Amino acid sequence: MNILQPYKICNIDINNIVFKKTKLIDNKKIIFLKYKDETLNNFVIQLSKIKNNNVIDQNEIEFIIENVDNIDFFEKLDNFIIEQSHQNYSWFDHLKNTSSMNYQRILRDDNSIKLKLCNNDELVTKLFINDNIVTDFNDIISNESTTKIILEIYAVYIKSKSYGLLLRPINILMQCKEKPIYDYKFLEDTENDSNNSELYESNLQSEINNDNYDFDNKLFIKTHDILTDNSTTSSGDFDLDKCIT
Repeated sequence: MNILQPYKICNIDINNIVFKKTKLIDNKKIIFLKYKDETLNNFVIQLSKIKNNNVIDQNEIEFIIENVDNIDFFEKLDNFIIEQSHQNYSWFDHLKNTSSMNYQRILRDDNSIKLKLCNNDELVTKLFINDNIVTDFNDIISNESTTKIILEIYAVYIKSKSYGLLLRPINILMQCKEKPIYDYKFLEDTENDSNNSELYESNLQSEINNDNYDFDNKLFIKTHDILTDNSTTSSGDFDLDKCIT
């Protein structure tokens, strides 16, 4: 299977959008889109990196678009669809009343975009977190992340009182900040560790009880007396060998 590449937004000509077949489902009309390059292709784009996400539920994620070029592209795309709808009255011929039709723009007032993850027989959104694919959408949580999105501009939907564009996320890659792991466990004491500990305590007790300990203790007292202010020996006259003898 060939690996396809999405279109770069900077290379897209809005006028190359082609409206293909129409499908009517329960009084809702779907008009599928293609993009005309050298051939007709799926209209798939890649958005610039996004630095935030908000998981609404396990099937819907909200992002705030900050890249100016992306914002401008979506505004032009919306305006193009509105213009085409005014020229193609047949889009609404399944409706009895079109006086209150309202176009739903892609971006909200705060430039946020909501994407529903696809999980059906036709398409399953591939979701990656730190390069690991996530198979259970319930594992998705809001997090500080750098996100890349490959998005298909799939179709125009028309309902009884509104219409807009259907967007299908194909791939979402989140690079989340990982917290340092400080999860250590205590090691079990080995038999050698226990023997060494008992040997150290035995040797220490032996040193305390023998004459060497008394000698070291007396040496400490003598040296301490010499270095205190009560000593009459100047620092130039200090001789450690004489103190020992």
